[in-house]
Formats: sequence, structure tokens, C-alpha cells
Amino acid sequence: LGLINEVLDMSRIESGRFTLSEEDFNLAELVDNLVTMIKNDIEAHSHNFEVRVGKINHENVFGDSLRLQQVITNVMSNAIKYTPDGGNIIFSIEEKHDKSKNIGCYEFSIEDNGKGIDGKILPMLFTGQISHREGETYDNKRSMGIGLSVCKSIIDAHRGKVWAENKIDGGAKISFTLPLEEEEQNGD
Repeated sequence: LGLINEVLDMSRIESGRFTLSEEDFNLAELVDNLVTMIKNDIEAHSHNFEVRVGKINHENVFGDSLRLQQVITNVMSNAIKYTPDGGNIIFSIEEKHDKSKNIGCYEFSIEDNGKGIDGKILPMLFTGQISHREGETYDNKRSMGIGLSVCKSIIDAHRGKVWAENKIDGGAKISFTLPLEEEEQNGD
């Protein structure tokens, strides 16, 4: 079902029928919901899971919370899938300095201590045409990594950026930034 939804999302994106919703939401609540959603998968693999919240000046923002949740869930499920049982997964969020009025730039990252990403395919990771973990074979007859391609399209639609890197001590880290409109505070 998830793969079918991703294919439908790609179809909407490619045809120009992809739109973002705009709603008020709270980042802390979004993170709590995500942790609740992935808790069983984390426990099933005996992963050590840590949430790191950096400096957040504005928790209440305006944007597409469901699409943001889709991106984080997709990247997180890859980290769970490719991290050996008992491994470590870290989810981080921090508000970065942005000079735009009423816009916060939020950086999200998911890192693991799994196999890492094959360096030859790292530059093509978000194209939907490759398998993204070292040691996997790629079969041209089926597209691997379509979920990350959808993630990139969602991030692009938000005017954000996404990148991936291998960590020196092993594993991978996928990070992305999203500019989100800050919800106006009463009295400001």
C-alpha cells in the first residue's frame, strides 16, 4: 500500500497536480506523533532511539504537516530497515537562523549506524532509480528508492533542501531543511 501511494504521489508530482496543504501545527506534537508511530518498529528491532531537539524559537508553524510527516516517516523507516538489530538511530530537529520575516528554517536529520550508502550512488540517491544501501543489487526492471524521490519532491515544493552523507564512524545521515512560516504570537 505504501509503494502504491508513493507511485501515485510521483504521478501527481510529474503531472503537476501535486499541491501542499497549509495549516497551523505544532512541531512538538508532530514529533510526539512520529515517535508514537515508529515505536513498535524500533522496539521490534531493539534499536536505541534518541530524539535530539536543538534550539527551537517557534514551535507553532504553518505548512503541510502531513507531507512533513510523510518525509520523516519514509526516511525513518529506511533507517530502521537498514540498521542492524540493536543499532542506533538518532532523529534531530533544530531551528536555523533565517533572515526572512516570519519564516523559520528548520533542519531535520535522521542518522543511523547501519551499512551506510554506497558512495557511487550517493549523488543519485533521490532520483528513484537506485537502491540506496551498500551491498544491494539494482535491477533496472524495478525502481528502488522511489520513496526518497517523493521525499525530495515534497521538500522541493516547500522550497527546502535535502542531502545525504555517510558518517565517518559508519552509517548514514539524511538531512533536510524546510522553511516554515511561523505562527504569529498574540501580542507580537
